[in-house]
Amino acid sequence: MRTTGPSRRRLILAMGGALLAPAIARGQQPKRLALFLRASDPEAALREFRERQADSLVARGWIEGKTLGLELHLVDDVLERYPEAARRLVATRPDAIWTNTWFLARALQAATTTIPIVAVIGDPVGAGLAKSLTAPGGNVTGISLALDVAAMKQGEMLRQLLPGLRVLYYFEGDMLRGKSLDHRPAGSLPLLDAELARERPKLGTAALAVPIWLGGARSMTDGYRDLAQLALRHRLPSVGWNREFVDAGGLCCYSLEYRVEDRPRVAAIFDRVLRGGDPARIPFEMPTHALLGINRKTASALGITLPAEWLLRANFVVA
Repeated sequence: MRTTGPSRRRLILAMGGALLAPAIARGQQPKRLALFLRASDPEAALREFRERQADSLVARGWIEGKTLGLELHLVDDVLERYPEAARRLVATRPDAIWTNTWFLARALQAATTTIPIVAVIGDPVGAGLAKSLTAPGGNVTGISLALDVAAMKQGEMLRQLLPGLRVLYYFEGDMLRGKSLDHRPAGSLPLLDAELARERPKLGTAALAVPIWLGGARSMTDGYRDLAQLALRHRLPSVGWNREFVDAGGLCCYSLEYRVEDRPRVAAIFDRVLRGGDPARIPFEMPTHALLGINRKTASALGITLPAEWLLRANFVVA
């Protein structure tokens, strides 16, 4: 799929025109909320957003086609293309932008420091997108998935699984540095492969790599698969942050996720920024639900016996 180009812009303009027509006919100008998403199916992406947020937004007076216009901007799953796609979106000057990963939020904030950005971000402070969760101090607010809390929990879970193991955390840049974790900067996949080959004899049998992302992969999907397979080659139990990692062969995933119960809180943030609220003063919300996934095939390949409690608590199990 291409990034937003002429044909994609025509799609956005066509959709936007249809959504805005009723309000324009009455001489009213709806607020424009741009969706900046990493997706391959524009109709599915827009439908998912409507299903997740429509009722909560309507309850606050934001009715699509009357007081609110939605504009869908899609970007290929290729990190190098995010900045240019973000600049093109910002040039359209929407009233607010919604996005669903910190990689996209980072590209957007590099393109604008004035348009409010509402985003789902693992660790806004660690990613450099906010000064604090309670007072972001910039133009990005939204949902924090508490990456630091989840990382601590990951370590606790896996030490329960393999007492005494050493947990190696690989993160991009300075994310989670200073969080009492054995943090190592994430370089390219070949660099990590070489490092693990060199260090593996020193790590002993009770070692665990906890990767979140490495540069060099063509797409995030490729990155999850490559990381999971690399951990298997080095016979390292691995934990990730989403289902894609477990489906790709990672041992398990643990993270916080926002669900139906969280939608009114997200809509409240949209409501505040669309009414002119300053995102610098709007605290990040945090979900209260955990996601646990397990790959039994990987556990078997590593000779690990999974606790019955894990299997009972898991949101999904890959056989």
